[in-house]
Amino acid sequence: MFDATGLDGTWNFAVNFSPAPPAPPAPGSGDSAGDLTGTVTLSDAIRKQLGIRMEMQKQSVEVLVIDHLERRPTEN
Repeated sequence: MFDATGLDGTWNFAVNFSPAPPAPPAPGSGDSAGDLTGTVTLSDAIRKQLGIRMEMQKQSVEVLVIDHLERRPTEN
């Protein structure tokens, strides 16, 4: 996860959302299904309640892969 908000420090907040995704909106309604069913997805809740927009991006990150572990160390 990358933070591009530009906000410094730590923040404490609560976000209310529904764990189950809402049904798709009716064609041509322009309304979010979450508004009609009372459910709110996590991304919608963060956008509406905190004013923060999340978007998918591809980023390069360092990864450490451990492919094997020994329970007892071996002698050199």
